[in-house]
Amino acid sequence: MKKISLLLLGLFIMLNLVACNANKDEATTEAVEPVVDRQMEIYGKVSLGDKTQVNFSKGLKVIEVYVKSGQKIEKNTPLFKVDLDDLKAQAEVLQKQMVATKQQLSLGNPTYGKANLAVRQLRNRLVNAQKLYQDNLVLYKEGAISESALKESKNAITELNNSIKQAQYDLKNASNTDNQTDTLKQVELMQQETQLDAINKVLNSPMIEDGVVKCLINKALIVDVVIQDGSFLSAYQPALTLANASEVIIKANVAEEQLKEIELDKKVKIKPLFDRTLEIDGKISFISAQARIANNETVIPIEITCDKTDLLLPNLNVDVIIPLDNAE
Repeated sequence: MKKISLLLLGLFIMLNLVACNANKDEATTEAVEPVVDRQMEIYGKVSLGDKTQVNFSKGLKVIEVYVKSGQKIEKNTPLFKVDLDDLKAQAEVLQKQMVATKQQLSLGNPTYGKANLAVRQLRNRLVNAQKLYQDNLVLYKEGAISESALKESKNAITELNNSIKQAQYDLKNASNTDNQTDTLKQVELMQQETQLDAINKVLNSPMIEDGVVKCLINKALIVDVVIQDGSFLSAYQPALTLANASEVIIKANVAEEQLKEIELDKKVKIKPLFDRTLEIDGKISFISAQARIANNETVIPIEITCDKTDLLLPNLNVDVIIPLDNAE
């Protein structure tokens, strides 16, 4: 009986040890469960930075074009050559016209000067006529001259007063004409100055050196060339369009339920479709403040920037890998 009790006790102890070891193994397995990184993948398309149209405020004849659409260029690369001789001739003519206009303004209106002199002369004659009448009046009272002689000197005063009124009227008209002439000449001078400034702006443009138009952007892509050899470039007509190639922009759309997963300056990976093994670092640089509909789905436009401009050509397709927060 005693042996049976000891045997049962030993069996009970062994079962407890097995159970404890099983619980311990289970706990250990739960503690080392691996954590899987979460991420989302969206489609994007490569675009370029700001675009600049090359144009001028004056018409120019194109002599020769040095570039073509799709060409990548550096700063100071010659784009095309223009003929500046006609503009230089126009500038010389305008300068001479401005000198003549300024001289006319400094001289004033000669008609006004003549009218003013006539009024002064008539007033001097009136003073003399009035003095003569007073002298004749004394002589008439003394019987030295006849009544007709006295009346004649008085009539001279009346005629001079009438002449002065007419001369003052002419002077006023000359003054108005003078003001109008000055105004017209001042307007003419302003127009000449404006035209000359526009010409000098082209002649002194930092883009033009000895008639050769150069690129002022550090890295650029020729997007579109409108001109050709021998063509005439009208005022403000774009000759060609340059795109800033120093920074590549990836344009993509994020579904509205994924909006909470993105933020400005968040780092992402860019995988071009032409080489899925290639990963390029980028970051989210723009999140639109307005949603839109694309393919019957509400999306939010975003932009991703990266510096690997030589690897990503405009309009190429890419996948953008955006890491997500691991917390559920």
